[in-house]
Amino acid sequence: MPAAPKARSSKPRAPRGAEDHLDLVAELIEAFAGSEDLDATLAAALARIAEALDADAAGLFLLDGDYADPDAKLVCRACVGPIDVTGLELTASIGIPGRALQRNRTELVADVARDPDFLAPATIGLDYDIRSM
Repeated sequence: MPAAPKARSSKPRAPRGAEDHLDLVAELIEAFAGSEDLDATLAAALARIAEALDADAAGLFLLDGDYADPDAKLVCRACVGPIDVTGLELTASIGIPGRALQRNRTELVADVARDPDFLAPATIGLDYDIRSM
């Protein structure tokens, strides 16, 4: 069985090139292909992705339900960072994640304070400062 992706290191990394990103994708594909524990592999993969992006934290939210259903939720299946939000549920149609889901594309936001769709962690009871996502 292939080794799980490496945990995030605390040392700063040099910018990665396209070849490095392809190596990461190959590493993650191999890890998922050989995995018998999806949740552990998701967490390890997310840690590697956060490391590659030099991110302090990261979360993987998956849609639970049909997007057209007002009760649909985005549920955190894996996270890395100072606060564990695994299991956190957000209404699927709100916030930057909801907008990304609606548009079916990645949303990169350099300054969340300027984004009208930003849902501050304090509004859902979390004490964490997010500057970009």
